[in-house]
Amino acid sequence: MADLTTEQERYLDTAVASQRIGAEIAAVINGKTEKTSGVQGVIIATSTSTTTDFGVVAVGDVVVHIQVSAGDAVFAEAVTIGTCPLTPVVGDLYIVLSQG
Repeated sequence: MADLTTEQERYLDTAVASQRIGAEIAAVINGKTEKTSGVQGVIIATSTSTTTDFGVVAVGDVVVHIQVSAGDAVFAEAVTIGTCPLTPVVGDLYIVLSQG
């Protein structure tokens, strides 16, 4: 059996993570989860305001910014209730994660 290249390993890691987070996102969208731990919100920014779309954010939550354009995801920890720790980009996807 041949070894995977670093790029192939990265794609495989991304695919596995995407399946896991995808299931959690679907559950949140369908209202089938309680706000304890895991995905707290899936937000598509409608404004560059750090508060407009981010009422679900709690202190200690991790906000994942997934850019519409090609690029890496950015992770940041929230320090203020209802405020995104990143500068929102209109149309980009933000996933709010909590450890409960």
